[in-house]
Amino acid sequence: MVFTFPCHWNYRPDHCIYGSNCIPAEEEGVFMLHGNRGVFHSDKQPAFKAVYDAFKH
Repeated sequence: MVFTFPCHWNYRPDHCIYGSNCIPAEEEGVFMLHGNRGVFHSDKQPAFKAVYDAFKH
């Protein structure tokens, strides 16, 4: 059995780069960030990097 996470449990840069594409995240918040494409280490998505840096320090 494979469980597919809803978007707010696997929030990726693709969900917000060109507008909001995850209604549950807007309504309930983001539960888990998926740092694909190196977003935790670049300035392309500052919000993702800020969350990473907060946990890092």
